[in-house]
Amino acid sequence: MRRLVFAIVFLALAACMVWVGVSAQSPANKLPLSLVYTSAVQYEAGAWLRGGERFPAGAQVMVREGGDARALVTGFAASADANVSFDGTRILFAGKRQAKDSWQIWEIAVGGREAKRVVACNEDCVQPFYLPGDRLVYARKVNGASSLRLRRWKAGLRCS
Repeated sequence: MRRLVFAIVFLALAACMVWVGVSAQSPANKLPLSLVYTSAVQYEAGAWLRGGERFPAGAQVMVREGGDARALVTGFAASADANVSFDGTRILFAGKRQAKDSWQIWEIAVGGREAKRVVACNEDCVQPFYLPGDRLVYARKVNGASSLRLRRWKAGLRCS
């Protein structure tokens, strides 16, 4: 039974990789392939659980299109945790304008230049995700512990 399940999963993954490869090379696909990721010199995976800093040397959300990579935003001491909207037009991320600031939730249009803060926190807020139904969720540090916060929200409207 285990072998059958493994074989089915393997075949499904192989089919998905072929489909992605074919669709990415298809002339009908007019959007360039892009990758949004966090780049950091140092990452402390468990630091958030201990009330520490995950990126003690800073971090930066990067966008790779074709062979070129660029920073998603400028003017930030640190940025991380990018999440692309379902329609592919906006990106949520956690960011700090100054190194001493707490992490806040920001949004920028794909290809845009100016980020807008959409969640203001007294303590660190990180790892934002778009949800269906005009909602977003993020992690917020409260008294050294993290909690999830759910917000109903429309693009371009600030919530705090």
